[in-house]
Amino acid sequence: MPRYNQTMSTAAALLTLQDLLRLPEKEGVRYELIEGELVEAPLAGYYHEFVKSEFHDVFGAYLRQNRIGRVFSEMLVAVGPQAGHVPDVAVVFSSRLPSPDSREPFPGSPDIVVEVVSSEEAEKLEAKMRGYFRAGCKAMLVAYPTHQTVHVYRPDGVGRILEGDQILELPDLLPGFQAPASQFSNTGIPACPQL
Repeated sequence: MPRYNQTMSTAAALLTLQDLLRLPEKEGVRYELIEGELVEAPLAGYYHEFVKSEFHDVFGAYLRQNRIGRVFSEMLVAVGPQAGHVPDVAVVFSSRLPSPDSREPFPGSPDIVVEVVSSEEAEKLEAKMRGYFRAGCKAMLVAYPTHQTVHVYRPDGVGRILEGDQILELPDLLPGFQAPASQFSNTGIPACPQL
């Protein structure tokens, strides 16, 4: 297995998903494998987690009512032999759900991926997007809470930017689903309590 360089946060040689799975866990850090490069992702802060939970709650409510899939947070997905991503929120349709006792990373991309950007490098985010779409993702939502926007991307390259009260809809994937983009921004988030 290639050696991991603790100070640089990247591997000297391209890693595989199996290499990623063999790494020891490190408290307070999660790893992702992006095009063979090991990337350390520190745990997210309050505002990032708040926006992520909004997506999880909204998709969860829709999926409980419509029974067409499940919503997950920070699930390791195997989008290729040298790519193991951990989307903030993932929607997987029922026909693709693995066995409940599976201990393996989810095979392929979730149907819908949500990434909440608080510190993501544009280059890494774009590489992750390519990986998700190559592995079968049908829609990727990228939320920029500080900019109060949600970017909606499709595998055909078509994208749109939603802000304020513009409605997030995915009628071909989630019929009847609607939520204002402002629901996923940092406006209206309660202040983090002081310790």
